[in-house]
Amino acid sequence: MEKVKVALLGFGTVGRGVAQVLEMNRQVLANRVGKELELHKIFVRESRKVEPDKKDDARFVTEIREIIEDSEIDIVIEAMGGEEPATEYIKAALRAGKPVVTANKLAIATRGAEMIELAQEIGVPFFYEASVGGGIPIVRQIRESLNSNEILSLMGIVNGTTNYILSKMTNEGMEYGEAWSMANPWRKLRRKVLLRLIQPLMWAVMMRFISCRFCRRWLFPEVPIIGRFIGKVLKRLAARIFAMPTVLAM
Repeated sequence: MEKVKVALLGFGTVGRGVAQVLEMNRQVLANRVGKELELHKIFVRESRKVEPDKKDDARFVTEIREIIEDSEIDIVIEAMGGEEPATEYIKAALRAGKPVVTANKLAIATRGAEMIELAQEIGVPFFYEASVGGGIPIVRQIRESLNSNEILSLMGIVNGTTNYILSKMTNEGMEYGEAWSMANPWRKLRRKVLLRLIQPLMWAVMMRFISCRFCRRWLFPEVPIIGRFIGKVLKRLAARIFAMPTVLAM
């Protein structure tokens, strides 16, 4: 069976998960795509982050050029997270003619336009659906199945962190600070990052990114209290109503 050689960028929580799925589902994937997916190389920025039992695994490399310049690699999976150096690595892989798959929300939200445009210019596939809505298959649906429809608005829960916090406050009566500390939200509650999570969907609909200077946020600290009063569970939504000039985070 023909092999497809895969390079993985990053071996943190997400990267390890990808590697495990590729290994556990090797035969299933081979049966479905008619080719065997082989994890050929794994890029890590620091060798000390590789587990002791994997120190002798020759697939681990610490120089990105060993991925970019390897003509045997058929596809690159970016699982590093963050804006940089992930964005530059993605662009380097695309320039080398290697298709890229990413779940990097921050990189797509902040630099998505240039990566997508570069991929289109070169004619190399670039897949970012995993960066939207926890991997819900919505981008392809918008771009293909709904291509002839006029979409008037986008609305949904695009941030699992705020969803988790509101659930804890509503269901368990937690104070915001306690729920926040349990969620370990890092950057996800910062206004611009939260609003940017809907940007990849806006690209799918409008074929252009909307600057976050057009974003507005509606915050209601008493959301759980109001919800209990009216007998409802209130969730925070990101919305883009195309007849309006702004993006809303409610």
